[in-house]
Amino acid sequence: VAAMDLFGDLLENGRSDGIPNRIGVVSYSDTATVNMALTNVDANLRNPGSPFDNAKTAITSGGPGGCTGIGAALQQAGAMLCPPGDCQGFSAPGDNDRKGILLLTDGVENVAPCLQPAGPAGGSCSSQCFGAAVDLNKLEFTQLVAVGFGSTTPRS
Repeated sequence: VAAMDLFGDLLENGRSDGIPNRIGVVSYSDTATVNMALTNVDANLRNPGSPFDNAKTAITSGGPGGCTGIGAALQQAGAMLCPPGDCQGFSAPGDNDRKGILLLTDGVENVAPCLQPAGPAGGSCSSQCFGAAVDLNKLEFTQLVAVGFGSTTPRS
């Protein structure tokens, strides 16, 4: 949550071109949940009781648990950025054409839909996920930055 808060703090508000930056929050484990719909970035973004603050609280109160469903999270983020979920050629009036996803994760994806299209079937928290692949073409023209957190000690 600290990394998410820092990212929110770094977002520019009051752009010179008049088009606001927007931020949305999706948390994920076995499934993906929208914790905050796309919201314009302004000076009140990180204030107590703001939608962003409420999203951070929801994630913190839920705590870690479940599997790591990165594919479902990316699909949900794509649906927010480019309704109905396909950024190939997507443009909305007054929209910022630059789209990005900051993916924060503490583990290897292990539930479908998966980023890896080939290999042995996954689907349990104890194995890496393969097959039932996410259509990454739907995230065309979207920048993706992944940040991994965790320990070098293997989990049992």
